[in-house]
Amino acid sequence: MLELIAGARRSAARLLGAFALAGLLGAAHAHDLAPHVAIDASVPVPNATATVSDSLVTITNASPHPIAAPFTLTVGKLSAPGVAVTHPARVHRTLEVDIDVALPQGILAPGAAIAVPVRFTNPRRLPFTYQVTASGTLLTPENSVPLTVTAWRFSGDSANPRGVAAGAGVGIVVDGVVRAVTDADSQATVLVPLGQQAVAARQAPTSTGIAHLGLVAGSANSADVILAEEGEVYAEAAFRFDETVQSILPAGAAKLTGRFIAQNGSTVRLTQLASVDAVHVPGGGRAFPLSEYFALNPDGTIRCTDLRTLRFAIGRLSTAIIVTGFDAAGNAYRARLALRTALAARTGKLVAPPSDPGLDLAGITVVGRLSLLGTYSAILTTVTNADGSFTFPAASFGQFEVSAEAQRNGRHYLAAAAAPESESQPVTLKLTSAFDLGQAPEHVAADPAASAVELDVEAADGDGASQTAALLVRQGTARVTLGYMPMVREFGGLAANGWGVRVLAGPAGKPLFDLHRQVGAQWHEFISTNSSTTTGWIERQLDVADLARDGDIELTLQAYGVQDNRWYQPMRIAASLRSGAALTIEALALADVSAAGPAANRQVSLPDTGTANLFQRPMRIVTGKPAGAVLGNVKVQLDWGDGWDPVTVLDQAPGAGVRVDGALMHGPLLHGDLIDSVLTYRAEPDQDLHAYRNPRPTQYRVTVAATAEDGTALTAERIETARWPLWRAPAHLPRYGMREPGGDDWAADRTLRWLELNEGLLTRVDDFSGEHGQDLGHAGYADGMEFHMYHFHQFARADAESGASNYRQLVARLRELPLQRSANATEVATGKAAAAEVKAWIVASRAGIDRLSRAKVAAVGYILGGPDSAGIAGADWGARLLTTGRVTVAGIPFDLGAGNWDNDSYFPQVNHHHHVKVTLRPDTFY
Repeated sequence: MLELIAGARRSAARLLGAFALAGLLGAAHAHDLAPHVAIDASVPVPNATATVSDSLVTITNASPHPIAAPFTLTVGKLSAPGVAVTHPARVHRTLEVDIDVALPQGILAPGAAIAVPVRFTNPRRLPFTYQVTASGTLLTPENSVPLTVTAWRFSGDSANPRGVAAGAGVGIVVDGVVRAVTDADSQATVLVPLGQQAVAARQAPTSTGIAHLGLVAGSANSADVILAEEGEVYAEAAFRFDETVQSILPAGAAKLTGRFIAQNGSTVRLTQLASVDAVHVPGGGRAFPLSEYFALNPDGTIRCTDLRTLRFAIGRLSTAIIVTGFDAAGNAYRARLALRTALAARTGKLVAPPSDPGLDLAGITVVGRLSLLGTYSAILTTVTNADGSFTFPAASFGQFEVSAEAQRNGRHYLAAAAAPESESQPVTLKLTSAFDLGQAPEHVAADPAASAVELDVEAADGDGASQTAALLVRQGTARVTLGYMPMVREFGGLAANGWGVRVLAGPAGKPLFDLHRQVGAQWHEFISTNSSTTTGWIERQLDVADLARDGDIELTLQAYGVQDNRWYQPMRIAASLRSGAALTIEALALADVSAAGPAANRQVSLPDTGTANLFQRPMRIVTGKPAGAVLGNVKVQLDWGDGWDPVTVLDQAPGAGVRVDGALMHGPLLHGDLIDSVLTYRAEPDQDLHAYRNPRPTQYRVTVAATAEDGTALTAERIETARWPLWRAPAHLPRYGMREPGGDDWAADRTLRWLELNEGLLTRVDDFSGEHGQDLGHAGYADGMEFHMYHFHQFARADAESGASNYRQLVARLRELPLQRSANATEVATGKAAAAEVKAWIVASRAGIDRLSRAKVAAVGYILGGPDSAGIAGADWGARLLTTGRVTVAGIPFDLGAGNWDNDSYFPQVNHHHHVKVTLRPDTFY
C-alpha cells in the first residue's frame, strides 16, 4: 500500500490481485502483483475556491505482462476526519472506497502508465494522508489464452442464425469493457483469462451479441459472435454530479452540475440532453420524469434549473437518476447513478462512560455509514467538539449507522447507534469500555473452568437490551471462535432498531471484533427473508496468539439489541465465544456472471426439467480450521426456508469441481483454505424446479466437512442470503429475434405471474433476462422484471424477426409524407398511403401502451427518436409523433389527425426505437 504524507511523495510497487474464482466469467485467478506495478501519487492539494483537495495517482505496469480491466483503485486510511473521496464507484464498511479506472481498450500494457485524478471533500482544509491500492488481472501465459473473435450479422433465422460478416468496427467486449475492434475481415484477437465463460460484441446503436466459451490452454481458441439489432449500445463514459459527496447532495449546495466523462478523462460535450428520469429505491421500476428540471450548458454539461423543486421531488427517498444524451457525432450516452439529498445536517453527541464522566470528549472521530438494503452508499467521518457534539453536514435521510472509538487513559471506548428516523433528532452515542461492561448488572464474570460463554439477548417493547460475559483464555492459545446470529422479525421502516456484537481484550478493552447493524440496512448482507428471519449461525476465528503469548487473557463478549418501537416484534441476538479453533466458514463470495449489466450478483437461474445451466456460478469459500484438519466435502444447497425442500447444486469432495488452495491474495492462509467451487444447476428428469416458484428470495446454504487431526468429524455451515431465482418464461409465448446462449427468457416470479394474467397484451417477445441475470446488451433486464417485445404495429414491408426493420419502415413511410404535395397522382397516392400507415402505427402504439398501463406495469419504454432519420425534424421526433400525431419532414409540417395523447406509463427512451420495453413493479423489496 502507498501512504501519502504531506510534503513528501512516495512510490510503491504493490497491486492487489483481483478477487477471482475458477470458472469466473471475467477474471483469472488472483496474483500477487506487488513486484510488477509502481504506484506514485501526488500530495493532496487544497482547491483555492472550494472545500476539496485533489491528488493524482499514477500506476505503471512494470511487468512483462498486460493487466486487464476491470481495474480499480481502492482508497482508505484517510488520516483526517471529514475527508472523503467525493465520487467513488463503491464504498465499503471498512471505510475504504473503490474508484473504477478506464484503461485504453481494457488493458494496461507492459511499461504503460495510467493517471487517475482523485478528488476529496475537505471541509476543514486539513493536511491529510491516505493509502491507495489497485486491483486488476495479470494476464500471464499460464492463466490466459489468445481468443480470435469473428462477428456476424443475424440471418433472421433462429435455426441458422449466422448471416453475413459484420465487417469492421464491431467492439469486442470482455467483462463489460471493449477490448478490441474488428478489422475488415470481421475479426479481432484479444487475450482473455482461461476461466472466461463468455465474450460479447456490440456496435452502435443497437447491434449486440454474446458467445459462450470453452477455452483450452495451449491451443488456438476462436469464437463466433452473432449480432442482432435488438440491443442498446451506449458510448463508454462515466457520469457524475460535481457537487455531490458520495451520492449525497449537501443541504447547503446552491447548484447541481452533471457531466459525462470520457475514458480519457475529458468532459463529453453533449449537444442534446435526451432525458433525465428517476426511480425511487426501494420500490422498483416505477420511474418519474425530471427532464423539466434540467438544461444543457454550452460546454456540454447539464445543470439543474430548479434545485428546490428537485429536492422536493426526490424528498427523503433514495433515488436512482437515469441520464441520457447525445454528442455531435450522434453517439448515445446513458448513466444510472444514485442521488440523495441532505435536507438538514445530521447532529449528535457523545456521552461520557459511567466509569469516567469527566472523560475528554474533544477530537474523537465519528463514523457515519449510510446504506440502503445492505448496500453502503456513503461512508462519512466527522470530529467531535469539546462538549462531544458533532455534525455530519452531508448526511441524507436513510439508514444511518453511527459509531465512534476513542482511546483515553489506557482504555478503549466504543459507541454505536442507529440514527433516529428524523434528521432533526440528534444521535446519542454512549461510550463504554470493557471496564464499564464488567460493572453492569447483567455481566457474567469469567469462570476459570469454562472454555466457552454464551449469550442470548432479547430486545422488545421499544427498549434496548444487553448482555456481557467474560472468558478466560489460557496462555498459549492461538485462536478463539466467535459465533453470532441475530433473529430479526421486523425489517420495515427506518427506525433506530439495531443490534451488535463485540469482543474486547483485557482490561484496556482492545476491540478484536465490533459489529453494529441497523436492521433496515442489512437486507442483502445478512438478513434472510425465510420464515425463521435469521442470518443463520455465523462463526469467525479471532487471532489471540500475541495477547495470550505471555499469560492468560480475559476477553469480554457483548451482545446487544435496540428495538425502539413497542409495536415491532422482539429481536434476539445469540452469541458465543470459545477457546480454540473450529472449522468455520469465514467468508463466501459469489462471482458475478453479468458481463456488464446491473445484476448486482443476486440472480440465480433454475433450469427446466431435465436441463442444466450453460453458464456456471463460481463460489469462493474462505474457511478457517484447526491445525492438521483436512477438508472432506463441500455441499451447497438452495434453501427457501421452512416448508420447502432444499435444492442441492453441489455435493462433492475436493477435485476438479472443488479446488482447494492454501493461498489467499498475498500469501498462505495461516489457518484455513480457499475453496473454489463451480455451481451448476441440473434439474433431473423427474424434478420440476418451477414448483419452487414464490415471490421470496432464496439463499445458499453452504456446508463444509473436514476431519480433524485426531479423526474427529468437523462441519461448518453458513448461509448467503437474498438470492433471487429466475425461471424460464412459458415456452408457448410468441417470440421473435435471435436466441442467446444460456437462454434469454429468464424471468422472476413476479413477471411470470403477470404473464399468466396479461399474456394477451403481448405482441411478440424477445429478451427477458440472461442466465443468472447476465447482460444481453440492454440497460437493465438483470432482475427478470423487464422484457422487450415487438412494436404494436408491423409495417407492411418490415421483417417480423427484426424490430429494427420495422423502425426503418416507419422512417421510410415518414419520408414519403411530402409526396402528398406532389403533382404526380401516383406519388400522391403513395404519400397518402404512408400517412395512413403511420397513423395506424400511432393508434396501435397508443392503444397498446394504454392496455399495458391498465395492467399496472411500472413503465413502458418506447421511441424517443432514432438513427438514420435525416430530414425528420427534432431528436425527439418519435415521441412527439406518438403523443401529438404531428411531425415535420423535409421542412414540411404534417398532422396525421390522431390528436393529442398522454400516458404516464410511457417513457420516451434513447435506443428504444426498435422495441417496446416493459418494466414491472416488484411486489417485494429488492
